[in-house]
Amino acid sequence: MPGKRNTVFAVGGRCPAENVMLWDQARFSAPMQKLLDQQAGWAMANFINIADAEQHRRDSGKRYSEFLRVPAMSAGIYVLAAGSADAQSPHKEDEMYYVVRGRARMRAGSEDQTVSEGSIIFVAAGVEHRFYEITEELMVLVFFAPAESA
Repeated sequence: MPGKRNTVFAVGGRCPAENVMLWDQARFSAPMQKLLDQQAGWAMANFINIADAEQHRRDSGKRYSEFLRVPAMSAGIYVLAAGSADAQSPHKEDEMYYVVRGRARMRAGSEDQTVSEGSIIFVAAGVEHRFYEITEELMVLVFFAPAESA
């Protein structure tokens, strides 16, 4: 979109631009294969439609819903309502966020920045981070490498 600026910033001395594949948030290939497994939630699928993943998260009643888990990485959707608080704590894994929609500020280590649609944020394992001043419902794709530990 004309005038739209995507944001990338790194924390912890690592460069997120190396070996990173960017996903097109508007169109994951569909139809989704085996959307829901009655016992475990999501069945493994190579193609995931973001609208289906968001509906699954909404149906779960949780802020975060994982839609992919393999040993090398896991991924999910995280949604925070406008005005809400992000109470997450540092993770043992490297993490990357892609802001699908919304607006907030994010503090990661000693860096602080406004994030909105199109922003990409990398946070190294162990770094304190959180979204705050959430002015519009924030929906982010979250990628952990390796897969997030329970």
